[in-house]
Amino acid sequence: MKDLTQGSIPKHIISMALPLAIGMLVHTLYMFTDLYFVSQLGDAETTALSLVGNVLFFIFAISQILNVGTATLIANSVGKKNQAESNSIFNQAILLSCILGLVVLFFGLFVIQFYLQHTTTDLAVREAAMIYTKWFIPCLAMQFLFITLGAAMRGIGIVKPMMFAQLGSLLLNILLSPLLITGWGFIPSMGISGAGLASSISMILAIVVTLLYFRKADGYLRIDLKAWKIDRSTIKKLLVIGGPVGLELTLTFCYISLTFWAIKDLTTDVQAALSIGSKIIQGLSLPMMAVVFSLPAVAGQNFGANNLARFKYAFFWVMCCVSIIMLLMSVIAINCGSLLATPFSNDANVIDQTQYFLEIVAFNFIATGIVYSCSGIFQATGNTFPSLISNASRLFTFVLPVIWLVLTQRVSVELLWHLSVITVLIQAALSLYLARNHLGLIASKISATDYSVKEVS
Repeated sequence: MKDLTQGSIPKHIISMALPLAIGMLVHTLYMFTDLYFVSQLGDAETTALSLVGNVLFFIFAISQILNVGTATLIANSVGKKNQAESNSIFNQAILLSCILGLVVLFFGLFVIQFYLQHTTTDLAVREAAMIYTKWFIPCLAMQFLFITLGAAMRGIGIVKPMMFAQLGSLLLNILLSPLLITGWGFIPSMGISGAGLASSISMILAIVVTLLYFRKADGYLRIDLKAWKIDRSTIKKLLVIGGPVGLELTLTFCYISLTFWAIKDLTTDVQAALSIGSKIIQGLSLPMMAVVFSLPAVAGQNFGANNLARFKYAFFWVMCCVSIIMLLMSVIAINCGSLLATPFSNDANVIDQTQYFLEIVAFNFIATGIVYSCSGIFQATGNTFPSLISNASRLFTFVLPVIWLVLTQRVSVELLWHLSVITVLIQAALSLYLARNHLGLIASKISATDYSVKEVS
């Protein structure tokens, strides 16, 4: 366990952000590995991988209920120096993650089949996506447990073990993907299903390594099967804190799915460009995400310790850092889009469409960083509803206009990409407004209860 209520806040954030960045880079390379090898099979397989990837994003959205709830509650209890409470939260979160994983394992195929029927009219894409899903579904199911274990570690200020687990998983995936997709020696060629199997095997390795850490660690958090009885009070806290974040990311999943639905009658080049461009943006956003993901733990422990000065300083420092990072990433996206897209497609039209996509959406990079920073500070306090309100604003600024464009047959990539930028800028402005009010309420409550406000180290 690492005490984040003492010492330099920038140092704490950077020391957590670096391993988190490496871990997320590994995760992105994990996705890029599948995308690279599957893209060699054809545009149908590439689009299929992207569509199933959207389902992975949906699973990720649901898992954020546990991710955010676990990290926030454990960070707050660590700040209060309550180890027993931390372990109770940890075991309840693990129990819930296993239950959700089993639900996905048994019902995931039916949900994905329904999803594909409404997001693509290309039978080849639909068939490839279902073949991939049958082998990828165990990986989807295990996401809940893996993400929850990582959240618990972040709550106590430890991030390196997850980095090593993800690194080992990536190396195994890089080794297995080409072998299973194309075949080698006695290993038969499995095509796109090989990519799904490689991901599932790699996820098993990552979970095993992480569980071994908890078995051999200093013992602050322990998996106790005797504590695996539903505690309604703890489960309620997890859901209240994590629920809005899960809904927020579910909305984001809906926005992405809506975009694919809106362009489904356009060329496959446009769909492939959106798929590749989205992956590139994920890669460029890694440094920003690493810094932001360290904020709930650092600010959360100080919030639990009632240290308002350090809590606010962490937020402002992260927002400034993130804005600088995303400015640099936007310059790269605008000037190097074609170069970044080249490894994933040999089609000149796809590369040109990807370049065009990146040139436009790069103008919302800084706004995206601000949105995530505000979300991080909301998570640190355990009140994530303002972040949900901010995200839900796109129901009116993005969803309704897109539906109107489709119904009136006025859809074009130019309108969609520009509309996306405008709506993110509006969301960022709303997030800043809500964060300002939220910080004011916290300050007034702390003053009312006569808590001491310590100086920032």
